[in-house]
Amino acid sequence: MSKIKIFIWIFLLYIIQSVFYPIMSLSGIIPELLLGFAVSYASLEKNIKKSSWVIIICALLSGTGIGRVFPVTVIAVGVAGVIVYVICDYMRFIPRIIRVQCVTAIFAFVMCCCEYFTSEKTLTYTFLANICLWYTLYTTLMSSIIYLILKRSTGEGDKKLLITYERN
Repeated sequence: MSKIKIFIWIFLLYIIQSVFYPIMSLSGIIPELLLGFAVSYASLEKNIKKSSWVIIICALLSGTGIGRVFPVTVIAVGVAGVIVYVICDYMRFIPRIIRVQCVTAIFAFVMCCCEYFTSEKTLTYTFLANICLWYTLYTTLMSSIIYLILKRSTGEGDKKLLITYERN
């Protein structure tokens, strides 16, 4: 994937997340789109140098979002991207989209809990059951959509499907 495409992806997701957040908000919950992009890109990219600078840029930009705790968000997005890059080579028996969803869900939940705890100094069951759970599901759903679009735009789409169309 070219640097211009990566820049456009990151720019569009940042603009959507930071400017159009009232449109995307479901009961005050806004998904972390740059977390989804960092995890999806790290799972598809084979080069560690390209993947690392994209993860760093996504982490820094997601930390500057509205209502975010900068250190918590930067660390969560950065670690999530690195973990996905590492496990993509080791767990080939699990489909890649499932790995992306699991890592995104885990780090979205951890990020939501940590941000709430740093601002309120307490964790309640209702917050964990309501806000964090829905935030995690919403972020994971948006990450899956980003992954599917990114997979098609990088040219790693379903090649078997393309071969079956050519035969018919």
